[in-house]
Amino acid sequence: MPVGGLAVFIVAASALGYIYFRRVAGFDHPTAFFSAMPGGVVDMVTLGLERGGDEKKIALVQTTRIILVALSLPFLIPSVAGGAPHGTRVAFVPLASFCVKDVVWFSAAVLLGVVAGRLLRLPARYLLGPMSASAIMHWD
Repeated sequence: MPVGGLAVFIVAASALGYIYFRRVAGFDHPTAFFSAMPGGVVDMVTLGLERGGDEKKIALVQTTRIILVALSLPFLIPSVAGGAPHGTRVAFVPLASFCVKDVVWFSAAVLLGVVAGRLLRLPARYLLGPMSASAIMHWD
């Protein structure tokens, strides 16, 4: 259920962002679309530029989004969760702990994902292909 809620939130936030950037900020269609989409800065700028958007505006909006999230989360998490999170230490996993099987599965996901991304002509194929292959390999 949380994944479904996240999907609904992403669609709603993207739609509202697009409407804002088109009507209030006066952006053209590709610039407004890729400015409103959550995602990596480089990916959104590259895809937006390929579709005729203004890469400077897209980069500015995406970078501003990251800064605002990074600045607001330390204050939002305790207020929403009702206190400081427990176990805030990050677990260190030494590189020597990985076995050959892990490296083989990782390499297979990358290789299969790149090939599938190119065959399917995915946008950002070198990112979406391996990420999708890894998601399929980890499906329960």
